[in-house]
Order: sequence, then C-alpha cells, then structure tokens
Amino acid sequence: MPDPVYAKTMNSVDVRIGELGQPRTITQQITVRRIDNGFITIDTEIAAIQGEGHIPTINAPYVPPASVPTGMTWERHLGCRDISYRTAAGSKAIIFTVVWSTLWMDDLASETLSFVLPSSTEYNARTRATNVYRTGWTTQPSNTNATGDIGGTAVSNGTQPTSVQVPQVSMRVRLTVDASVDPMLYAVTGFSTYINKINSLIFSGCPAGTLICEGVTAQKGSNGYPFYEVIFEFLFDPWFHLEQVCESDEKGYPKLNTGGAPAVVKWVRPARTPIDFKDIFKVGGTVDQAWYNRTIGGWWE
Repeated sequence: MPDPVYAKTMNSVDVRIGELGQPRTITQQITVRRIDNGFITIDTEIAAIQGEGHIPTINAPYVPPASVPTGMTWERHLGCRDISYRTAAGSKAIIFTVVWSTLWMDDLASETLSFVLPSSTEYNARTRATNVYRTGWTTQPSNTNATGDIGGTAVSNGTQPTSVQVPQVSMRVRLTVDASVDPMLYAVTGFSTYINKINSLIFSGCPAGTLICEGVTAQKGSNGYPFYEVIFEFLFDPWFHLEQVCESDEKGYPKLNTGGAPAVVKWVRPARTPIDFKDIFKVGGTVDQAWYNRTIGGWWE
C-alpha cells in the first residue's frame, strides 16, 4: 500500500438536533495538507484526497453499517449530503466543510433503542352532493346495503329525488420512507393494494365502512436525500358512502306507490373489499402501534 500523500486535521464538529421531521446534521470542518507541504491543485487533487479517505464522497455512510460503535444512536443513519471546499495557506491547504444528515431519529418514547422517520396526517372537511327520495328514514345508514325499504317520508318532488349535501372529511396520511430500505417500487406495488378498499375496523376514529382509500402516491423529495414520501388519500363519509336508490321495474322506471312516489328506497353503495388500514403500519408482520399513534395523533402526543 503506497504511503499517504495527504494529512488532515479535524478543525471543528457542529451537531444539530431538531424535532421529528427536521434533518439531524453533523457538520465537519476539515483541513487537508500535503505531507511534503507542497501546493495543492484544487482542480485535480480532490479525488486523490477522497481516495485516501480524508474526505467522504456524496452519500457515503457516516459509519460502516457493520461496525457501528457502541453507544452511537441516530448518527449511524447519517449520510454525506454536501461537500464544499476552498484553498487556504497560499494553496498549501484545502479547508473542507462536510455536511452529514439524516431524517432518522431515535424514538424518545420507546424504552428500547429504536429509530423512526417523520409521519403525519392532514384533514380537510368538505361535502358531497347526493340525491334522496326520503327524509326521516327509520333505517339509518350502516356498513351494509339495505335489504329492505328504509322508511321515512317521501320528498315532495314526485318521482324525482332532492339533492342534499353530506359532510365528508378527506384524510391524507404521509409516511417518510428510506429508499435504501424500501425502494419506491415497493410502495407502488405494495401500498397500491389498498386503493378502493374500505376499512374493516376502526381507523383514526372512523367506524368500519366509513373510510375509503382513494389513492396512493410515492414521490421523491426535493432535498436530495435518499428518502421519499408515501401519501395515502382517504375519504371519510358518515353515511358509509351509501346512496338512496329506488327500486325500478323492468323498463328502468321507479316502482311507485299509490301516492305516486317511489315505493321502495334502499341504501346502496358499490361493493368494495374490506381491509384493516392499520396493516399499513405493519413491521415484521405486526402492527407498530406506536408508529400508528404517532402518525394519526401527532408525534407530540
């Protein structure tokens, strides 16, 4: 192995620790000189300096995964994200500023050492328009299609329904994922199986049958880090996504009673496969309840 050409001095190390969602960083200022005290050509010698291991390359790990020192926590997930440098001492030295960062942080709520990534939930209230043939119905919307007439009073509109507004809440669940652990294709092929499914159990306080997964997006962030975000689009409907539908005859016209109004009105919705949306938070086949609670309730809870 050839003798080293360069030597380095660690001038300073600055550490920044923020809340979950903010990058944790270590910034190093390093001076590199030639051992023979000769001039350094900044345009042509950087690769050689990196080759001797004095300065990392972009995306290099802070420590090798197989040799994490005892006592090190979130620092084991650091990667080199930025390198800047300038000449000094009349071009006989180069001062490097190396920034290491990660979105991983140690879970302060856990009794054992574990690491977490940012996740959050957003809500937006809105309404949907739907047609009703009855008011004051005796059969309330539930997690199933009605098998018989829902009862109530026919609207004063002949055979035509009346439009009403049903309150809804759209819910966006955001999960940050490490691409070095789960490639983006995993999110597209794995999480897309939840699309157009309906919740089989309570999720985020929404009773079974009231929440639909409308879509899943996997998108890369703009910060250059090897992380991406998976965004689930859910829609809550207190009417269980049901519509009032009147029975029709063989010609497609509503069956009418003696009063000239639809004779039989039922609660109906398209068939969807029920699924437990908490499975999104499974780790090793088991739901990570802390991850779910932190995402739905907020990490500050």
